[in-house]
Amino acid sequence: MRTVLATWPGSVVSHESAAVLHEFPFVDTDRMVLSHHTRTTHDFPGVEVRRTHDLDGWHVTTLDGMRVTTVARTIIDLAQDRSVRHMSAIVDQLVSREAVDLLEIGAVLGSTGRRGKPGTVTMREVLEARLGEDQSGSVLERRGRRLIAGAGLPMPVGEYPVPWTTGRRFDDAYPERRVAIEWDSRRFHGQLASFEADRVRDRDAAVHGWVVVRFTWDDVHNHPSRIVETVGALLAA
Repeated sequence: MRTVLATWPGSVVSHESAAVLHEFPFVDTDRMVLSHHTRTTHDFPGVEVRRTHDLDGWHVTTLDGMRVTTVARTIIDLAQDRSVRHMSAIVDQLVSREAVDLLEIGAVLGSTGRRGKPGTVTMREVLEARLGEDQSGSVLERRGRRLIAGAGLPMPVGEYPVPWTTGRRFDDAYPERRVAIEWDSRRFHGQLASFEADRVRDRDAAVHGWVVVRFTWDDVHNHPSRIVETVGALLAA
């Protein structure tokens, strides 16, 4: 595999091979699979080459000195020939060990998924079962705030202006504690630009001494104690 990567610029370890390198559960294979943007034909003994036209730079990482598809992109690739049940088991374990989050998977699906592409329907079903059908911000914010109020915690200030950026707001904030809450409600977190912009804002907040915590539809409906415990601990600190 290393030899092929070294002699064929632009090639990336992908699919089952990437899954093994990332230590995916329920994927056990000795297949060697590479992806490449090219339309030309290359044959390497013992290596399966996949042609791709939607492998963006942010879908690739480096692992053990090799170019490898990210955990999220590898999940999307594996879904091409696996069932909803199989992919659900893989996703649940990877999320539980914090190897990836659902929004990142959704961002990759949003950039690659299309009608007729194998795996698109499968992954949409997997994500919708975990993120919820009703992903409107107003609904999620109201339910999150009710949890906070019901636990007897102080109510945050809604739509609080980000102090260091004109025109941007936190969903909720405790300005005296420099704690902000973001309710990540968008079905697949919109386009990549939105996903990246939120990460930039989180880093900016850290530079200015703020803590930003993000809660999802799954947190509100399946793990409400996470919200109460996290907010309570931050306010106490």
